[in-house]
Amino acid sequence: MEEYSEKMGKEFDREWIPRLCPVNVASDTIEAEDLPLEYIPEYWKYYFEAKGKIARYTDKEGILTSNTLTDYSTLEAYCWDYMLERADEDIEELAVAREMKEDGNLEAYVLISLFHYDLFDQFKYYVTNSKEESVAYLNSLVK
Repeated sequence: MEEYSEKMGKEFDREWIPRLCPVNVASDTIEAEDLPLEYIPEYWKYYFEAKGKIARYTDKEGILTSNTLTDYSTLEAYCWDYMLERADEDIEELAVAREMKEDGNLEAYVLISLFHYDLFDQFKYYVTNSKEESVAYLNSLVK
C-alpha cells in the first residue's frame, strides 16, 4: 500500500502501534493475572480479561458466534473494545484506536493496520466477510 500510494503521489499511514504483549489467540490460556505487568502497560490486562468474558462464544480460530455481548465478529476486535472501554481515556498509545472505534473502524484497524500473523484466521474471516468495509478502510489510510 505504501508503494502504491507513493506512485500516486500520496502517503499511506496505517497508524501502527507496537504491541507490548502477546495476542489473544483462542487456543492460548494466558490470563490477565499472569501478565508480567512490569514490562507490559497495565491497561493491557483488560485486553486479556476480555477473552474470558467472550470465550464461550469463540471458536478455535477466534471467530465469534451468536452472542449478546457484542456485534464484533472476532475475538481481537472484542478484546480491543473491552480494553478501550476500561482503560484511562488519556492513554496516548490508544488514541488512534479510540478514533477508529468512534468512526466504526475498530475491527478493521486491529485486524488490518495492526495485523499479526497469529490472528490470520480472524483477519481472513473479516476481510472475506467485510470486503467493502475492508477496502473502504484501506482507502481511508491513503492521504
